[in-house]
Amino acid sequence: MNDEIFGSMVDPSQRLALHLGNLEGVHHLYRRDPLDPIPGQPIQLNLTTSGSVPYRAARCCFSVDGTDPGWSTATLLELQSDESKWDDSSWSVVRTWSVSLPPQPAGTLIRYRLAAQRVDTGEWVQAESGSNSVTNPFSLWVDHDPIPAWAQTALVYQVFPDRFYPGDGRSWKKTRSLTDFHGGTLRGVVDKLDYLGSLGFNTIWLNPFFKTPSHHGYNASDYYAVEPRLGTSADLKELIDKAHARGIRLVLDFVANHWSKEHFSFQDAIKNPQSLYHDWYYWNHWPDDYECYFKVRELPKINLNHPAARNYML
Repeated sequence: MNDEIFGSMVDPSQRLALHLGNLEGVHHLYRRDPLDPIPGQPIQLNLTTSGSVPYRAARCCFSVDGTDPGWSTATLLELQSDESKWDDSSWSVVRTWSVSLPPQPAGTLIRYRLAAQRVDTGEWVQAESGSNSVTNPFSLWVDHDPIPAWAQTALVYQVFPDRFYPGDGRSWKKTRSLTDFHGGTLRGVVDKLDYLGSLGFNTIWLNPFFKTPSHHGYNASDYYAVEPRLGTSADLKELIDKAHARGIRLVLDFVANHWSKEHFSFQDAIKNPQSLYHDWYYWNHWPDDYECYFKVRELPKINLNHPAARNYML
């Protein structure tokens, strides 16, 4: 079976467009080392500048108390220019910059912004935004979260609920395409627990089962409800209890970056400019232009820098 590529990235021209877009201007793209810092470890942030406009300097402002870092109020650091390399695909020089954030103790929420200064106008361009307007800061959490002991010996079986098993006495649905609903249920997973245990598996990676308009569930419309096609909350509870009784753990495949455009908060946000949920999303132009996962309009990206949105997700 061939590897699949998500969404528009199946088209090589789209992949090239993404690559070129990630070079033009000022970009951070969450490039940091390490990605998951532990207490007492310095953190290197990387930035690239490229395109028709050269940049002569780059800087970072950051806070370590969870507050929004301002350029005039937060700690300010200058980035160093590490190298300049010619890129054939963009036909331009790509300049790489870096800065090291000081080590922090456990439980620190670092929030930071990056910008580079244009040579021609002296304007400071914010990373990712392409403008001098202040954007939402990047965030990272510093802590020591060792791999749990049970994971060292976990034998994991992935269950895609709609495609696993309908349940004893139930039949698969007649389908015409891979995007149709095939009829698997949570009850079907319960009925196969002894089978999975007999194969030696002690962990089930359970793909999303929340209410959703799709067969795959990666665009939840309600995180407080089980998708009715798959079963009920009672079915989920029974699955958890019976799996645990057999020494089988369940790992939830949970999406915290985006959800369905049918989510109540997004529907309210696009209909009401004064919506309490307006700032839960990233708007390029309200209400029809918003940031999405891989530019898929069905998947609006959640602004987790907004306290209410973050608290809701937690």
